[in-house]
Amino acid sequence: MNQPPLASLSARTTGSIGAAVIALHFAAFFWLSRQDIEDQTDFEPAEVMVELVASQSLVVPTDTPVEEAPEPEPVPEPEPEPEPEPEPEPEPEPEPEPEPEPEPEPEPEPEPEPEPEPEPEPEPQPEPQPQPQPRPIPPPRPQPDMSMQTLSLPMDGATESVEGLDNPVPPYPPEAYFDQLSGTVLLRIRVNAQGGVDEVRVKQSSGHQILDDSATSTVVDWEFKPARNKGIAVAQWVEIPITFELK
Repeated sequence: MNQPPLASLSARTTGSIGAAVIALHFAAFFWLSRQDIEDQTDFEPAEVMVELVASQSLVVPTDTPVEEAPEPEPVPEPEPEPEPEPEPEPEPEPEPEPEPEPEPEPEPEPEPEPEPEPEPEPEPQPEPQPQPQPRPIPPPRPQPDMSMQTLSLPMDGATESVEGLDNPVPPYPPEAYFDQLSGTVLLRIRVNAQGGVDEVRVKQSSGHQILDDSATSTVVDWEFKPARNKGIAVAQWVEIPITFELK
């Protein structure tokens, strides 16, 4: 027994399924129609029995040519998407305009030269003051009387008296000279064993303190040859007159 070809079996199966689908649609439509009528008449719905009966297989003789199913039309290929247009290149930014060069500052105008100040009038010269008359030049210092003569007081048993040496003369004070002062001062002097002056006293004033002071301050620095007693130097008092006289 020849087996039916595969195409015949597919056709029969497809026809059985199609008949069953139609029967189901018909039964559903009939049931819905009945349902509407029952709703209106309040009749109890009747039971509908649907039985699917498979259709008998149809035996197609092999001699009958089977029409081949038409080949499906080829699905058109989707058109290629258009290529995106290239983005336009950005326009170049305009170059900034160069800043204008600053105008040169104007040179300052020269300051006008100041007018020369008028020369000051010469101040009147002061009248010459009368010059003081020069004081008369004092005469040379007077030479005081340096003779001691017998004024020295010899001691008991003294064999040699005090002798004066080359001592400076007391100066004549200028004030006393201008005031025309003069006089003689008698000084009592204690000469020590070394010939120096230990003490000076004014025994008799000249009558003017300025002359007495000049004589005393000078004589205190004098030096003498001391007195001797039996060959031994001893202290001794002597008296010396000093005269200040204008010539």
